[in-house]
Amino acid sequence: MHSGSGEQVTTLGGRLQAAIERRNWSGREAARRLGISQQTVRNLLADQTHRGDPFRPSRATLLKIADGLGEPVHPWLALAGYEVDKVDQGAEMLAGKIDLLSPDDRQAIEQLVDSLLISKGYVHPAVVRAHEEVARPVGHAVSVEEGALDPAAQP
Repeated sequence: MHSGSGEQVTTLGGRLQAAIERRNWSGREAARRLGISQQTVRNLLADQTHRGDPFRPSRATLLKIADGLGEPVHPWLALAGYEVDKVDQGAEMLAGKIDLLSPDDRQAIEQLVDSLLISKGYVHPAVVRAHEEVARPVGHAVSVEEGALDPAAQP
């Protein structure tokens, strides 16, 4: 990754500094928006703890940072020294492409994937149906035959 000035960013601190500068955030604002502590931001920017030890944030912290910045997590994981599976990178790239689609197109992709998983024997149809029940939009009427009440009829 390159910073705003075009130089190669090779540390977590450098990557975070570049992201903060692009957004004109303070350290406090970055901590708030990323859902991490101000001390974690300071440790990351310094690439060490307050005691001078190398700082290696958890995967969960890196996921919060990447999510808060709207970036893929694998570059953050790699800079922190975590193993980054090529499959994870491919899945992230595919998810990013799917995010560009309309809600109807995303639903069609999901149905296609469910159908493929069932036909290949990776999942049982009942698992897909259970997932569909959980993922049903709020306010979506469910017939009595499906074993649920119509949310509009509830107080």
